[in-house]
Amino acid sequence: MRLSVVIPTLNEAAALRANLDALTPLRRFAEIVIADGGSTDATVALAECAGCTVVRAPRGRGSQLDEGARVASGDVLWFLHADTVAAQDAGEQIARACADERVVAGNFRLIFDGSESGAKFLTALYPHLRWLGCDPVWLGRLYYREHGARAEFQFRLSPEARLHVVSSAFVLRAFSTIAAQANTKPPSIYHLTP
Repeated sequence: MRLSVVIPTLNEAAALRANLDALTPLRRFAEIVIADGGSTDATVALAECAGCTVVRAPRGRGSQLDEGARVASGDVLWFLHADTVAAQDAGEQIARACADERVVAGNFRLIFDGSESGAKFLTALYPHLRWLGCDPVWLGRLYYREHGARAEFQFRLSPEARLHVVSSAFVLRAFSTIAAQANTKPPSIYHLTP
């Protein structure tokens, strides 16, 4: 399995470095595609220096994700925010899940970094609001091609998408100022239901 990590960016140099550092263990079986929406800071230079594929796209999350997916070569597309730091074994978790041919998509829950009550509240609340679209989603390329740009969000509403949660509770940490460690529980995994 080849994994393509697609990261939409717009002036994300400050956050992107920690994200790219966390993705280093994936480099043996993954490519990283930065879909930039017109950054005026060092985002593009940082991504190019890190060996990422950089593509320019019209500003806007959807158009940036579409352009990143278009140039990506992986069997699985993982859409990741620039300010999200992945667990070191996230790629292996995705690969294990995708070994089951029925699996078409999955996502990782977020843990918001920090000890203040706001971060704890968001961490507790966010699993109930996954339709907002900020959790790190991964999809099989064929599923993405079949369903187009809305594929990333379609599985979030599983009854409409005919998708079923097989397992859940992998935790990925988002950060505001420093990266945090993540635990290694399995990701939420979705497969098509009849």
